Amino acid sequence: MSRRRRSLRGRIVATFLTYAFAVSLGFVGTGFVVAWVVEDAWLNQQIAEEIAHQQDHWRRHGRFAPPVFSHVSLHRSPAEFPADLARQVAARRDPQGEYAGVGGRHYHVLGFALPDGGGKAWAVAEVASRLVVRPLTGELLVLIAGSATFMLLAAGVLGYGLARRTTAPLTALARTVEEASVDRIPRLDDAASEDAEIAAVIGKVAELLEGTRGFVEREHRFTRDASHELRTPITVIRSSAELMATRGPLPSELSRPLQRIEQAARDMERTVDLLLLLAREEAAPSVAEAADLLPLVERVVLAESERIGAHHVAVSLAIPAARKARASTPVAEAIIRNLVANALVHGGGAPVAIRADAEKLEIADQGAGMSDEWLEDLGAGRAPQGRGIGLSIVLRLCRLQNLPLAFARRPGGGTLVEVGL
Repeated sequence: MSRRRRSLRGRIVATFLTYAFAVSLGFVGTGFVVAWVVEDAWLNQQIAEEIAHQQDHWRRHGRFAPPVFSHVSLHRSPAEFPADLARQVAARRDPQGEYAGVGGRHYHVLGFALPDGGGKAWAVAEVASRLVVRPLTGELLVLIAGSATFMLLAAGVLGYGLARRTTAPLTALARTVEEASVDRIPRLDDAASEDAEIAAVIGKVAELLEGTRGFVEREHRFTRDASHELRTPITVIRSSAELMATRGPLPSELSRPLQRIEQAARDMERTVDLLLLLAREEAAPSVAEAADLLPLVERVVLAESERIGAHHVAVSLAIPAARKARASTPVAEAIIRNLVANALVHGGGAPVAIRADAEKLEIADQGAGMSDEWLEDLGAGRAPQGRGIGLSIVLRLCRLQNLPLAFARRPGGGTLVEVGL
């Protein structure tokens, strides 16, 4: 299953928005912390001034002076605190700090020592009416949210513009490469981008495409030349052998080599046709060209048994008479021929079973089977080393014709091949 990929442009925009959102949160948090710290420092400074004034008055008169700040009250014991505050600090030995009261009240409590052995006292400041930041928290949040939204929109527009400008050459390159094919290889210009890194990527892709173009052109030229240069001498060899066979009985020391020459010429002709088919990478032909599967398999089994000398191997067929091959006759014959030959050669002389249903053709032998490494290579679409060109041809033909192909071990030993013919 292919992994879902996100666009580079979208990732750049998302990064800009995430960064702007994180910066906004950071500034909001920092702003609130600074405002609260400054506000508390201002209130504590007033309490400290009040305490200093009361200590000086106590030193001179032995009693408290009227408070300088109306919101500050002085107490010799926590029991004298306002009722809502006294309930909260009743169990505390040193009731200093900030406390929330009833009805929106908010207290700052600070203890201090009276001079000349006067003992301890507490300054209590009810600061609800003096707070600035807390009452405005809602309005500040609305203002900050609006500012953050504007920053996010600006970051989104800026990020989209930058992403569009940066990724435009890559987007065009991706679209061009996606639309390319073997028969239509585009030409790229690395001057399309002013960025050195992107220009380097485009230049390298252009270099690779030019190399591919040259390779395809050489492959096409070879295919055209091979179609004539290889077919002609093979046809001459085969027709000459057939002609010599019609001139009457030949000595036994000549007839057998002549038959081998004729058979080898036919094999070479089939191989050349198959290699040319693979070189051209032709598309799958119409179903109308497909042959009956049973006669095709019977013909291939007889021919391969004769060629390999495996007349002693028992081959069982279980193929419906009306079953059609799902590929053209040359392609189906090439696939079956190579798989049957592989089963006859590597089956150790044991019986080979060939059966077909509506979906696939199965070829099973009872030989030594394939190693894990070979099965892994075949599962990845690679022909294992040491198995010759046959399996490589089968893999390429099945891939070219979109035919399912699977290799597995038989439970009783040997190899089971399933192909969607």
